[in-house]
Amino acid sequence: MARFSENNSGKFDVIFQRHTRIRLLSRNAFDLATLEIPILTFGSFEQKMEYLQAVTYNIEDGKVIAMPVDKSAIIVEKNKKFKVTKLTLPNIKEGSIIEFAYSVRSPGNYLPEWSFQGSYPKLWSEYDITIPFFYNYNVYKRGTLNFSMDSIRSFHVDYDYYNNVPNKNNTTKRVWGIKDVPALKREPYTTTTDNYISKIEFHLAAYTRTDGNTFPVNEDWATVCNHLFADESFAYSLTLPLKWLNSEVNKAVGAAATPLDKVRNIFAYVRDEYTCTDRSARSLSQELKQTVQTKEGNVADINMLLTAMLLNIKVDAKPAILSTTDNGRAFPSMPFLSQYNYVVCFAYIDRNVYLLDASNRLLGFNKLDNECYNGYVQVIAPWYSANAINLVADSLQETEATAVFIMNAQNGKATATVTNHFSYQPSLQLKEDIRSEDSASFFEKVKADYPIDIDISNAAIENLRDPEKNIAIKYQFVTDLGHDSLIYFNPMLAGQEKENPFFAAKRFYPVEMPFCMNKTYTLNMEIPAGYTLDALPKSLTTKFNGNDGLFCYSIDEKDNHVQLNVILKLTKATYEPEDYQNLRDFFTMVVKKEAEQIVFKKKK
Repeated sequence: MARFSENNSGKFDVIFQRHTRIRLLSRNAFDLATLEIPILTFGSFEQKMEYLQAVTYNIEDGKVIAMPVDKSAIIVEKNKKFKVTKLTLPNIKEGSIIEFAYSVRSPGNYLPEWSFQGSYPKLWSEYDITIPFFYNYNVYKRGTLNFSMDSIRSFHVDYDYYNNVPNKNNTTKRVWGIKDVPALKREPYTTTTDNYISKIEFHLAAYTRTDGNTFPVNEDWATVCNHLFADESFAYSLTLPLKWLNSEVNKAVGAAATPLDKVRNIFAYVRDEYTCTDRSARSLSQELKQTVQTKEGNVADINMLLTAMLLNIKVDAKPAILSTTDNGRAFPSMPFLSQYNYVVCFAYIDRNVYLLDASNRLLGFNKLDNECYNGYVQVIAPWYSANAINLVADSLQETEATAVFIMNAQNGKATATVTNHFSYQPSLQLKEDIRSEDSASFFEKVKADYPIDIDISNAAIENLRDPEKNIAIKYQFVTDLGHDSLIYFNPMLAGQEKENPFFAAKRFYPVEMPFCMNKTYTLNMEIPAGYTLDALPKSLTTKFNGNDGLFCYSIDEKDNHVQLNVILKLTKATYEPEDYQNLRDFFTMVVKKEAEQIVFKKKK
């Protein structure tokens, strides 16, 4: 529950109280007995925990034994923004009931959100709030579950807390509850379950004075833009003279002559010379001058500096904010800054729009990580109604092409040449995966992924360190196909869909792939010496949901060679729950087909 309470300064605090009771039916739920309660202590905003109680109940010899948590077992850890209270309830076992309650006092009018749903089922989940008449909140509901209880009641209080005088005014109490709440499990191809978990959020829309006048709060993006350019922790430094950046800009520009080439050079300079220390931040952690001195900062520091350097050369540049996929989708129509966690640079050059992110040394010019394709990017400018650019994964049409050529060698062995070409987003994923290991370790994993024993040689990864170019992987291998009377051989040596990623029987929220898929696989294989072709899989072409997907498996024999061409294509990245069963069936068919084998028969 949440309610407002007057503090010693004659202002308001919000008291948030949580009371939870859980029965631990199996050991798999023992993690619920470990609590971490974050208390925000950032700047002038400081929350306080007013009380904390936690008890474990067990039945022993027919009696209920209560064991409260010992105060010495409660640990408080501090960082720049939070004090995190940690504890584990004692003496837990299968069948235990754990119960905990705590209260947190927050200054101001921030109403905490409430998640009715989680990774475990619940018999009942309830949230009630009591709000004074002079606050008006917008209530936003996420998720698909319907409320079992949704009641609202107004009543009078005999005191005007706002002006600290006796007066009769209205107070509103609202209660929401959901019965028999199912668990929401994270499944493959999910950005974050926060987008779909059943919860409610509150945002202050307006406040009313006793004289009847109502004042909106951050009513539109234009107002928010002005606030952000007056905010020293965001864009205020962009409104000041930027001549102090001349030396740094001159180093970055080099010999570039055209505006676009200058921007390219400045972007590459900031990306390569500065280190990002935190890739989830909407506010500056320091002044821009300190970022230049230390050559490091969070994503807001880095990309705000990039924006300042472009403004220094008279380029139309502005900061832009977005919410990454793991942070959840923001409400685009309302300026709720708390929903944004990332800053990029918007540049307008020769009537073309560029979105630049210099915080990641793997990113090329005008490229963003697919985690940024999560809805609207809000471009921020003073006295300017913010432009919104919609970034969706469906717009990322990515490709992967694999070619395998197999020729006969001596003693029944075969030699093969393999090439893999990837477009930008798959290349970026590979660069991130390989960055923490050497190429030898990567090719050990490639070898282990093959359905046959192979010895890899002449292995190379092209453009691994070049953020502007896509990756190409090339290698050769030797394998022994054997000498049995029949040789069973799966032609899908690389890139095979070995299992269906959609294993759940039902899905209640969308499938969210990072980009659209277009994978092609080509095999040209010489029939093993001393063998004839005994059986080939049948060719197959099928579509999914009209033009949403295509699978083409085309195989034939020609001039003593087996030739296989496979296309697996999905033209959308996001599929709604009603499409899930068809998508699941489609991949079941793909997995089954790509597992089929060629049979070679020894000549008599």
